[in-house]
Amino acid sequence: MADTTRFPIDFRSPAISHSQGNSFYNVNTLATWAATAIDFDLGVWEMIHTGDVDSYIYGLVTVPNTIGGTPAAKIILLVAANATTGNVRTRIATQAVANGENLNQASTLETEQTTTMPTTAFELEEISYTLTNAPVAKDLIMVEFRREATDTTNDTLAANLLVVEAYLEIDLS
Repeated sequence: MADTTRFPIDFRSPAISHSQGNSFYNVNTLATWAATAIDFDLGVWEMIHTGDVDSYIYGLVTVPNTIGGTPAAKIILLVAANATTGNVRTRIATQAVANGENLNQASTLETEQTTTMPTTAFELEEISYTLTNAPVAKDLIMVEFRREATDTTNDTLAANLLVVEAYLEIDLS
């Protein structure tokens, strides 16, 4: 049986060289917690919903030293929205870089996905992408996450997409 583990992706930056302002880090105040009567302030990446632009965020994750012979690697994103209806169109690109390799290489685009968002505002939804290229131990994986709001046929969510967490899910044995 495989020992599947999740490693956090550190999303560090929004798009700056293109699509500026279409994604940003923000703190959302969630409902008051009954136990403490204090609001929970949750920091998330927000990807805007206007149909004339796409949103991008960029992050890094390191592949652990001990991975399985068939690592079955995935990128998992936990997202939410302050909305009760709509679909979101997303895509990821990855680039695995080993020690001594150039950071400026071609990336691998994974197939776009259309995800139906939950009918409850702020409910978590998991989006999963199986990686085309199996990573190698100790690789640095550069991750681009894109919301394709310009695809107005498939992206009908009329609210910002909130990226709550992101992971590299990989088999260690």
